[in-house]
Amino acid sequence: FLVMRALGEVMLSNLEYRSFADVAHDLIGPWAGYMTGWTYYFCWLVTAVAEVVVITGYVRFWWPPLPLWIPPVVAVVVL
Repeated sequence: FLVMRALGEVMLSNLEYRSFADVAHDLIGPWAGYMTGWTYYFCWLVTAVAEVVVITGYVRFWWPPLPLWIPPVVAVVVL
């Protein structure tokens, strides 16, 4: 909680900041901004893949005769 509150205050201290990558770029350096930006999108990608795997597992548990390729395709379309 305290870290997120501090980051929020830093974001509001300069209204030109649009993301935490901008804050890291300005306060730590360009490499930190680059890594923060790419890490954010990488975490979303990993989360989406994990969600598809879990949804597929649940569907396979409840409907075993369903072909294996249908649950992930439906999950990707819905997500």
